[in-house]
Amino acid sequence: MQLFSEGKTSIKECIEPLKERLSISKENAQEALQSGQTVLYDRPHWARTYLVFAA
Repeated sequence: MQLFSEGKTSIKECIEPLKERLSISKENAQEALQSGQTVLYDRPHWARTYLVFAA
């Protein structure tokens, strides 16, 4: 939510800043789910979806 308040408009724009702010290693950033999607890409989408449902 902080990144959106700083002007980011999509999850895709947030991925690199998240990696930096959370000190996520390259190996961890590339960890994939069974669907083939990376965890780093999937989790922010999941969080945004549930925040929308909660609002």
